[in-house]
Amino acid sequence: MSQKRNPMEIVKELALTADSDGLAEFDVHGMVEDSFRDIHERHLERLQKLWDVTFEQLGRTGRERACISHVQQTGGERMARPIKEFTSGSVRATLWENEREKDGQKFTTHTIRVERTYKDADGNWQATNGFRQADLPNLELLARKAFEFLSMREREPQDETEGDSPEA
Repeated sequence: MSQKRNPMEIVKELALTADSDGLAEFDVHGMVEDSFRDIHERHLERLQKLWDVTFEQLGRTGRERACISHVQQTGGERMARPIKEFTSGSVRATLWENEREKDGQKFTTHTIRVERTYKDADGNWQATNGFRQADLPNLELLARKAFEFLSMREREPQDETEGDSPEA
């Protein structure tokens, strides 16, 4: 069984080795930056795999019923599935698009549902709309992402000809 090494010892060893090999400080910084970028990409891949597994488990635990319930609660005529989902840590924001009609006019509204996932005592995935203090940065990030996504979506042309203008 291998023993975990102290990260500071690893960094010191790297710096001393680089110095003894005649590498300049900016070369070392570049290599460290590249390494952290690789580590970050692997971390994101692991998170995506974890999310895929979590999403699959939520699907098996009745997520479909929750979607149907949400349609009924909001009165949406068309809301088969979310238009976008963002996750950060254990917090998820799901964006829904609802087509409504009022006074004969059809219009679209958006609903953002935010929840935190956790495992219960039996090891089953659950969701809650209660957040811990540690969840607040993730909650803020997802609120910004949802706002950004919807704002950018509103700016997109609604049909192919809308953005075109004849040249004078």
